[in-house]
Amino acid sequence: AAPANVLDWRERVSSFADVAAYTERVSRVPYMLEGEPVLVAASPVTGNFFSVLGVRAALGRTFTWEETWAGRSDVVVLSDAMWRSHFGAERGIVGRTITLGSTELRVVGVMPPAFCFPTGETQLWISWGWPVENREQVFFRRAHWVRPIARLAPGVTHEQANAQFQAVVQQLQV
Repeated sequence: AAPANVLDWRERVSSFADVAAYTERVSRVPYMLEGEPVLVAASPVTGNFFSVLGVRAALGRTFTWEETWAGRSDVVVLSDAMWRSHFGAERGIVGRTITLGSTELRVVGVMPPAFCFPTGETQLWISWGWPVENREQVFFRRAHWVRPIARLAPGVTHEQANAQFQAVVQQLQV
């Protein structure tokens, strides 16, 4: 889907409690480990990704919706495996700043050991940091490069949600 479509579905399909987005492809980003550069697998996601999935951090917290946007996206959530292998399972990692590439990010959480979505390769999750002005750009609506996920609102059936979703999709095609 296009990011703007995901935003529209989030705002206009009341049958969904919330809608988030991610990519199935991980980004390889450099990280300095004991003075040596290593590539780590990062999964970019919207700030509400974990809450839509209903998953909580084992340590610290996950992202907030506001952290989807540029200027608020200087945060990272670590996988349990990365926390253990790169940081020695140090509980004080939450709140520390790490550098990925040339970007400093504040660690806000560590996920439970069994959590590995969208891929088993994912070592950390980063919030996209979409510029707000992208919302009105053609490429943000036309380029289909994100995977949407939605959580049904309480008491809503799949059929009801699909009917409302299809109505919004038809409106967006006009």
